[in-house]
Amino acid sequence: MVVPSLVVIYFTLYSFFGWVHEMIFSAIVHQRLHLQGFLALPLLPIYGFGALGILAATTPYANNPVMVFLSAVAVATLLELITSTFLLKIFNLRLWDYTKWPLNYKGKVSVLSSLGFGVLGLFLLYIVQPFMQHLVSYIPVALLDVLASVLFLLISIDFVFSTRALAKTKAQHFAMPKSLSVRDIHAHNIERIRGIFRRLL
Repeated sequence: MVVPSLVVIYFTLYSFFGWVHEMIFSAIVHQRLHLQGFLALPLLPIYGFGALGILAATTPYANNPVMVFLSAVAVATLLELITSTFLLKIFNLRLWDYTKWPLNYKGKVSVLSSLGFGVLGLFLLYIVQPFMQHLVSYIPVALLDVLASVLFLLISIDFVFSTRALAKTKAQHFAMPKSLSVRDIHAHNIERIRGIFRRLL
């Protein structure tokens, strides 16, 4: 039985860990710290959805590491493809770009990144999630429900305001000088969203 409060808690934790992972990856690969995502909170929802999706897909094959790896690759690739296509279509926003990676598809997904997520899927199922379950088990059920409700409310508010702000910046995207790179434009849009949200707070 899946407890809704636990789903919210795990989603938040994995979204935060994903944000930290991207920050570290950016610092190592690009030699700079870059705030990832479009939410004001330090969360990357795609990692939250990805972790929950991978756990749902791989748990039935827990005794078969090969199937766990393949299932994680499939879930991560599909999620990246759908999310990237949606953001580009609706908001003209690209939060990641694999165009310089070998064996990529339109910069949305790549074989290397998918294989990397497959390895992370193994790590997630066999090491991280058991530790998380043990950690969360110390939280009283009543407190768990309250914490999950607060987190759900904060993330929902952030998502609504950030999405509205992002929609408003879409028109400005096309009015900017053509000399600006796509990365500069997206960075400008995301910074405006964070500024709006900070003022609202």
